[in-house]
Amino acid sequence: MSFNKDLQELLNSTLQGAKLRGETETATKLTRAIKMLEEDNAKKSQDFREGAAKASETKRLKTQETVRAFKLSLPPQEQNKPVTSALAVQYIIFHAKYNGHPNSTIDQRTAKRHLDKYWRDV
Repeated sequence: MSFNKDLQELLNSTLQGAKLRGETETATKLTRAIKMLEEDNAKKSQDFREGAAKASETKRLKTQETVRAFKLSLPPQEQNKPVTSALAVQYIIFHAKYNGHPNSTIDQRTAKRHLDKYWRDV
């Protein structure tokens, strides 16, 4: 975005010079170019926000599905128990296997946060 900002500043200063010299045709073209640049920047910014929102939603759904699968993997009598530290440790192990990352695990605080957030909903 820095390049676009620099370009926009350059176009604005050139536009001011064209206006001072009375070059109306050049000023009109520069104004149009600045407007197009602003619209492009706005679209890129919107696309970035939408992409970030989609990524966040995908991550949330993946976490929720992992908690659901973990809960269903437990014996029925344990599925309705409250979340404990021991359950979080079990979830850490399950999470690594279920998501195909046996050498990369989440920490206990993250595991507890996942369980606290989704345990009752799944």
